[in-house]
Amino acid sequence: MRRTHRLLVSAALMAALLLPVSTVAAATTVTYQLSGTASAAIFPRVSLSGSAKTRVKNESGTWSAVFSQDLGAILDGTFTLTSKARSFSGSITGGTFGPATGSCSKSTIPVHGTVAGGGSFDVTVTRVGSLVNGSCVVSSSKVAGTATLAYP
Repeated sequence: MRRTHRLLVSAALMAALLLPVSTVAAATTVTYQLSGTASAAIFPRVSLSGSAKTRVKNESGTWSAVFSQDLGAILDGTFTLTSKARSFSGSITGGTFGPATGSCSKSTIPVHGTVAGGGSFDVTVTRVGSLVNGSCVVSSSKVAGTATLAYP
């Protein structure tokens, strides 16, 4: 009886050592510096795109965000980032757009978006324009900010 008990205990210990243990891997979170441009039209659809670099500059790639906005709220959209090391694509589940500050000659618009799958982006859109026949005509725009993305 003792011998059988010892064999069972030994077998259980060996199985515990040899069988793989299921572990939950923690997600890797990466923060990118974003720069780029914005489409001239910002209502109702906004399109932003440009280059992305990690803070330590060991990874770079391209990014884009395309979303709908109304009354300062981001309604839906997609965010993608692709580099040689990894790629991320997720639905924009919400966020804020604006309010804009400044004038037609130079205005800034803060943008915050939440991305499904573990991520967010915070950028500022700077637009330069001039009044033509009473309407503001945008001549250039730039985007700068960060994105923090979680990779499984």
